[in-house]
Amino acid sequence: MKKLFFTFLLTLFTSVQLFADGPFLYSLPFGSRAYPDETILEKTKEKGIDYPTFEKYLLDNNIELGKKVGLLSELEVYFMLNDNQKSYFVDYNEKLKKSVEKKFGTKTPLNERFLIALMDDCDTESPKVEVYQKFVDENPQSKTMQFVNVFAYNFNLIWDIDKKNILL
Repeated sequence: MKKLFFTFLLTLFTSVQLFADGPFLYSLPFGSRAYPDETILEKTKEKGIDYPTFEKYLLDNNIELGKKVGLLSELEVYFMLNDNQKSYFVDYNEKLKKSVEKKFGTKTPLNERFLIALMDDCDTESPKVEVYQKFVDENPQSKTMQFVNVFAYNFNLIWDIDKKNILL
């Protein structure tokens, strides 16, 4: 019952954000507005971020998952607003995958897998809802994963043309 109530509240509070004119990761409300004291998020949105700083931030176990999601979201905002090529984001994603594989081998921790899944949804209006649900199933205590899952589900309902036709 609590999970349904939490899902309802998330849906209610995120519905306005879902109408943002941009892809899924761009629209996630985890950026500098959610974490105003995290200056790296605002700087990333305005100026981008070099890869070594990006990797260090994402692989730092002392930084909470929501802030890491915020960094990914702000990085996509930077690339979208500055009309830079998507290839930079894809390049960061590939480098991160290699770093994570090198550091953890085949036993990649849940949070790192989650971040890579988010990066894989770069520049899409059809996030992989099933993937985010599996993360919530693995770690139902993570509010960040729950929020992203609900947001992805709602985002998909609103923007996925095939699903719109089914609902109508």
